[in-house]
Amino acid sequence: MSIISPARPGASARPGRAGRPRDPAVQRQILDAAKALVGENGCASITIEGVAARAGVSKQSVYRRWSSRGDLLVDLYLGSVTEEPQRWHDLGFRAAFTDYVQWSVRRLFDPKRAAILRGLAMEAQADPAIRRVLMARIVEPRLARGRELLRRAADAGEIRGDLDVDTALDFVFGSVWFNLLITGAPINRRWQDRALREFFILTAPIAAARVKR
Repeated sequence: MSIISPARPGASARPGRAGRPRDPAVQRQILDAAKALVGENGCASITIEGVAARAGVSKQSVYRRWSSRGDLLVDLYLGSVTEEPQRWHDLGFRAAFTDYVQWSVRRLFDPKRAAILRGLAMEAQADPAIRRVLMARIVEPRLARGRELLRRAADAGEIRGDLDVDTALDFVFGSVWFNLLITGAPINRRWQDRALREFFILTAPIAAARVKR
């Protein structure tokens, strides 16, 4: 992913101030308001004040749950379900990497969520705060898991031992960002199958690649 530099992985919504327990219904109300505003005017139009007004709550109610508009937009993109790959150590490299790519891009199969991430990425180029949130909570956690998979596969002889791991990941995620930000082509199962087919050819051990030719 070429648009960012490493940062700390983060959790979901940021911790709020101490006090009475948060009402889950209010959190849902705020997210629904933010989703409606993004749908109407895009990510650039989102402000904490505007979301609070649309949700019918105070600014403090929003800030107790999200420390910034970037955190709010990232939670809007991620949604309430965490899709973590669980079986990597039980699978061979191809199956594990396929599971990893599916986990990384599955939300982008939904055009509405793809639009949210597109807006975040565009704003990240001019807003360092948005950039930090995008890196910490979406980009770097995926890159870290990908590096782990590729290095383990290289040690096991399942892929080329001389593989440049970061460039190999750029091949996959560079395609995501190029389609998301430039061509507008959908990130879907067809994209996934094509990208993985070429990725496995490029990363195959040298001897195996020669046999295939």
